[in-house]
Amino acid sequence: MPQDSFGNKVSLQTYSSFSIGVETNDKGFIGFINELPGAFVRGLTEEEALEKVALEVRRYYRWLDNDPPETVSIDVTQRIFSLAVVEDGDTQILLNADKGECDRGEFDFWLSLLMQSAETFEHLIEKVKHPGWVDPSRAGSCFYGLRPASIRDINNHVRRTQYYYLSRLGLYPEQSLSSFSGQRREFVDLLRGFYIENNNRPMFNHEREYWTLKKVLRRFLWHDRIHGKSITKILSKQKRLGLIDVFNDPLYYYAD
Repeated sequence: MPQDSFGNKVSLQTYSSFSIGVETNDKGFIGFINELPGAFVRGLTEEEALEKVALEVRRYYRWLDNDPPETVSIDVTQRIFSLAVVEDGDTQILLNADKGECDRGEFDFWLSLLMQSAETFEHLIEKVKHPGWVDPSRAGSCFYGLRPASIRDINNHVRRTQYYYLSRLGLYPEQSLSSFSGQRREFVDLLRGFYIENNNRPMFNHEREYWTLKKVLRRFLWHDRIHGKSITKILSKQKRLGLIDVFNDPLYYYAD
């Protein structure tokens, strides 16, 4: 079973029923699985997104080397209309699960997930042979500017975006030159300090988007996953083109 950088085994409770928070702008749909922080599904319709829940659940459990549930049932417990560019992977939703007090056991579990996710992301890119290779299908712009079209660009984007998430809590660390997992460890220390002082009580409003500590933790995990998926797609394309023979797939996007 994988361990995070604190030496903790990251084990999941075995659920069979999952609650979903759905966000849409009527051009696209994104659903977040409350019981699996950072797990998400997307589709042009709600039905298309929800059809992917069972697969995302299986991948998430396999990522942590846990046995996935034999059956998966879902219940949409929250639906919101969003101003975000949902069809392009943007999101604003504050899940009901992002609110309220967070006990220390749950918080420590989330921090373990953050470290395991960082180490997975690092493992995904550590042996990449062509980090600057541009995927033509990713060229162009998206809601936050130019779309990162190479693995190097994606890695830089993910590192930068972590500072944005921290700023939602009023945390502004200096730029880190550490490895990706080293950088994440520095941020985990900041987040732990925030929790000790505030728990999950404060709610921040930035440009009509509401944030809590748990939302920031979830967004860290989601952002790792959505861009980890993008990197895996690029690696898969490089393999089809004969540029590489094998590639890491620690998130199990091509193992099913």
